[in-house]
Amino acid sequence: EEQRETWQAKLVQTRLMVASAYFEKAKALEPNSDEWKKVREESTARFKTIAEKYATLAGGAFARFYEGRNQALLGKHDDALSTLLPLVSLQGNAPLESLLRRKALATSAECWLAKKKFGELTPDLRKVALANVPTAQLDEDWLALKLRIAQLLEAQAGAMGDKEKTKARPMLQDAKIPEYI
Repeated sequence: EEQRETWQAKLVQTRLMVASAYFEKAKALEPNSDEWKKVREESTARFKTIAEKYATLAGGAFARFYEGRNQALLGKHDDALSTLLPLVSLQGNAPLESLLRRKALATSAECWLAKKKFGELTPDLRKVALANVPTAQLDEDWLALKLRIAQLLEAQAGAMGDKEKTKARPMLQDAKIPEYI
């Protein structure tokens, strides 16, 4: 049984590496070119297969994130948001759950911004995004999340009508937009 689990883990790892190779290859291509789209779609399909087949394993959760990330990069924001929802909704504080939630939330914020769906940032998600993080733990995922949320809050404040402008200042202060602090 133990050896079977070891081989299954190696298989998942190998499949993730192949899907990741397509993901990385797309970065080397001209964005939005036909070849870029084809490679991005192949990566998406491979990650989706892994996510479905290994849904209960950590590798399946990472595959789900990269499936959603690809969808967002392809401009399929609704698909990306649906794919990422289970990861954004993670409640645990384990390092893996926390990492996947941050990554999924940053990509979701990017989609909300593209779709101008500012109301999607619930108070709970806002609390996660705006949490004070010790400098030693402030990695690229935290920074990406904080940047996307700041952009989202700034766009939301800019879209408010005159009656709602009083709400804008606290939002921009939350986002730590310098001219409003």
